[in-house]
Amino acid sequence: MKNKKAQFSAENVMMGAGVIVTLFGALILILGFTNNNPNTVSNGAIIFLIGVAILAVARKIF
Repeated sequence: MKNKKAQFSAENVMMGAGVIVTLFGALILILGFTNNNPNTVSNGAIIFLIGVAILAVARKIF
């Protein structure tokens, strides 16, 4: 029973981290588009994709 609860909290932490990274990447992407800076847009896209990957891994593991 204790182990199940630990697994749920680990899943929540990983999902939360994925959501935060994804939102952060989206924010940088939007800032890049508004400032018309291609470098910022590519960095934002990379961070966004990393966030999506974290979410996908969290779904696969748990």
